[in-house]
Amino acid sequence: MDQQQFMTQPQDDDENVVISVQTDDSDRPVEYLPGLTFDPAEYLKLVQEKKYDEVTQALVNLLQRIGTLELYQLTVLEQDAINVISKLIMMTLAQEDYAIPQQHAETLVQMCVVLSNLIAMSDFKNTDLVLKLVLTQKNNFAKVLMLYSHRNTVEFDLEQFFERNPYLASLWWATVIIGAKNSNSEIIYRNLRKFMMFKGLKKHFTAVNNQGVENQNLYLANFCVTYVDPDLDRDVKKIVNDQVKKVYVKRVCNNTPDYNKVLVLTRSFHTKHAVHKALSPFLYTLKGHYHLTLLHLYRDEEFIDRGLFDEVRFLAKEDELIDRTELNRLVQNNDYGVVYYPDISMSNTSTVLSNLRIAPIQIVGYGHPVSTFGSEMDYFMGGRDAEPAKNPERYYSERLVLIPGTAATPAVPQYQRQYPPKFEDRVVVSCSWGIIKFYYPNLLNLKKVIERANKHVVFRFTGLISDGFGFLPFYKELRDLLGPQHVEVSGQLDYDQYMGLTEQSHFGVDSFHFGGNNRIVDTLLCGLPIIAYEGNRAYNRFGPDILRHLNLKELIVTNDDEYIDLMVKLINDESYRKELTAKVEAIDMHTAMRSTGKEKYFKKAIDYLVANNDKLKAGRSRDPIIIEED
Repeated sequence: MDQQQFMTQPQDDDENVVISVQTDDSDRPVEYLPGLTFDPAEYLKLVQEKKYDEVTQALVNLLQRIGTLELYQLTVLEQDAINVISKLIMMTLAQEDYAIPQQHAETLVQMCVVLSNLIAMSDFKNTDLVLKLVLTQKNNFAKVLMLYSHRNTVEFDLEQFFERNPYLASLWWATVIIGAKNSNSEIIYRNLRKFMMFKGLKKHFTAVNNQGVENQNLYLANFCVTYVDPDLDRDVKKIVNDQVKKVYVKRVCNNTPDYNKVLVLTRSFHTKHAVHKALSPFLYTLKGHYHLTLLHLYRDEEFIDRGLFDEVRFLAKEDELIDRTELNRLVQNNDYGVVYYPDISMSNTSTVLSNLRIAPIQIVGYGHPVSTFGSEMDYFMGGRDAEPAKNPERYYSERLVLIPGTAATPAVPQYQRQYPPKFEDRVVVSCSWGIIKFYYPNLLNLKKVIERANKHVVFRFTGLISDGFGFLPFYKELRDLLGPQHVEVSGQLDYDQYMGLTEQSHFGVDSFHFGGNNRIVDTLLCGLPIIAYEGNRAYNRFGPDILRHLNLKELIVTNDDEYIDLMVKLINDESYRKELTAKVEAIDMHTAMRSTGKEKYFKKAIDYLVANNDKLKAGRSRDPIIIEED
């Protein structure tokens, strides 16, 4: 690691603030966090005696353990513990003569988001103060990367990061992108966009260090970048794919194609997962016509749909990045004519494998409905109703194959309404969004709704799944933005609990820019109207298509003003809300969402690609391939 001083622009006069800590600086006894064994007096003694090797190891152990804690609320004493631990860490990093040893730099840089979450829960709020102190020090580069992430207001020129140490900076970048998960505050949104828009990323980014160790965070970042901003993921994904190709450049598969053989390569294709529910009806049209092999990238044998496949194989190591020996065993020598990926980028391994040429025809589907932007995929299997009518190919690096319908079937669970009483003193809006779908510009729309509502409104965010240590900072930031009296959040719930809370709401609203599909069906199944915001990507058009199918077009909006206006109307106008609720309650969802028989066009598309692949590739057209309805 380069040992030169890392500098940035001049800072405010508070650079000289001294951070100190005492273990008895509170009138209350300090109780340490559940599941954490930590002696602050012993740690402080190590720092005071300058036993920095031991300090570093203690710091590594402490942050790694903290990162595994699941905290959904804090007692007063636990809050004191958060403050004491934060002070100790900040004091350590502020020491002029303490530098992170090179052998621990990569580990501690990857703790930047854990540290950010910890400090966000403390009285410090962010690490800006210590960053300003550290900037004046020598040998400070690893400390700067450890302290800097998505919540900081201190400004840096990222070019300096990547010029100093490209691998360490790349590791830091990917760690922040996958750790932030969402943008529920202005500073997080601004920083994540800045990190993704950095012009030097293509020039400097590297997936491996000097010892050939891979940055596995990079592959997960490939999944997360889509959610930061709808217009920024293309360039970043291209960089990720280019790095994968460099790492696996010598991995050319030996393929003797049998076009009757189809390999389905997935992490999420099991009966408990939404990907299986959405796409299995299409694959079933191939059964008996093609030899189907499932290569499942996660060993979850209990819920595998074995009735669909002629052969089932598993990745030996559960969802870890595959090594070269494993790669050889799985795909090096094969006779597949077609490879179909339902859900690229939802695991490290799918991102890697999508950059290899395993078979002559390589297709990706709507399991994660966004282009790979630069992998070795030839085609994207989409639906004519899910894609915008005008130039849908501009959102894909693959050539679109458009079949009738949406090319994804939402499942309607077997759930019976309980009809619980609703609150009379407030209007509860159900927001059953995945935690990665919180998008700051859209949250500002909710804030405007609160300002215009003439009744007390509560946004109920249900079933949020997060790493436990990131939950409380996320919740606090959401409350800070919308107001604590307007936010209700629940963590992971079983299905009946989640549906029960949804039923106790007055109506629902879908997320944007990345919309939902199955959760829209859940809300309608509870007898509630739900507003769906239609954009120009498949992932924000599935919900509106469902509403059109159910003759609920009045719940579709196409811009921020319509989104806000309709929410406000449903809050303020009780009679209108009851009218729409009655219309939804009258729908028999299981009958209304019954298959239309359009799944058969998936097989028709596969047949067409097998028969015409050579001609299609020779032609090099980017126009969508339209599979006509019989």
